[in-house]
Amino acid sequence: MKRMHALEANRVFLAAVVLSQGMIYLIAGVGVRDRMMLQILVQLFIAFPAVAYLFMQRISVTEGLLLKAIGWKEWLLLVPLAVCINMIAEFVNTVSLLFTVNTIGESMAELIIKYPFPLAFFTIAVVPAVCEEVLCRGVLFFGYRKSGRWVAIVMTAFLFGILHMNPNQFFYAFVLGIIFALVNEIAGSILPSVFLHMYINGRSVAVLFLSVKGNGELLQEQVQPDAAMIGEHLLGILPWTIAATAGTVLVVFLLLKCKENREKQRVLLFRKEEIEPKEEKGGFGAIYSPALFVGVFICIAYMILRMGN
Repeated sequence: MKRMHALEANRVFLAAVVLSQGMIYLIAGVGVRDRMMLQILVQLFIAFPAVAYLFMQRISVTEGLLLKAIGWKEWLLLVPLAVCINMIAEFVNTVSLLFTVNTIGESMAELIIKYPFPLAFFTIAVVPAVCEEVLCRGVLFFGYRKSGRWVAIVMTAFLFGILHMNPNQFFYAFVLGIIFALVNEIAGSILPSVFLHMYINGRSVAVLFLSVKGNGELLQEQVQPDAAMIGEHLLGILPWTIAATAGTVLVVFLLLKCKENREKQRVLLFRKEEIEPKEEKGGFGAIYSPALFVGVFICIAYMILRMGN
């Protein structure tokens, strides 16, 4: 049973990769060149296999996407958590710029320069936050969760990172994916990761909009700074990153306390989960399949090709 759910999740991931990349080339091939339209279509194609899977398997949205309401205390805690993990993501992203190229920054900058801020915000922050979370922390997490809590957290984070098909984005997306999935696991809902995802993307849009609008020279510095600027920036944000990491741990602890108060029992995230005797054992060994390897291979191959260009 556990392996069946994981294999289905793998097929959904492969379908999302093939559909989002294949259809976007097809659409571009017939003459659609508008970057905002292409960006939105990519995200819709990413989410479509997940939604179709729920429909075909007759799985309720509430169950398949963990679409449950959370309490007001949890919502309040998500605000400082968003600030903290944004700082962590910035640090990881800055480190990765030492050996990768920021290709997504140029795309974001083009959207911000060409379109009004609300449209850029909707395209870069709102649409990906919904579509990518529906796939990664929704259907994929639902499938892998049957094989174990930490299997689902780590695998969805890895696939979330590699789905961006960009080495620069992979590293901080993987870190964020761990936190997103962990918070969702605690809250029992996909809503926290949608909010956190939207905040991080939206803040990037706002900062880039305010700092580079109409300034091409500053735009280039923001998108791809040189090594000296990167080193200086790392030293400047290191103390804040340490504080943000401590803040993240504190907020996660408080979210756990909220869950314990709600469920009237202690929650241990690191305990070994019980496995029913008649079921297959879970773990990472239960989730591998050709569909997973093919999907990952396509993403890696695409990343290598982008680096070559």
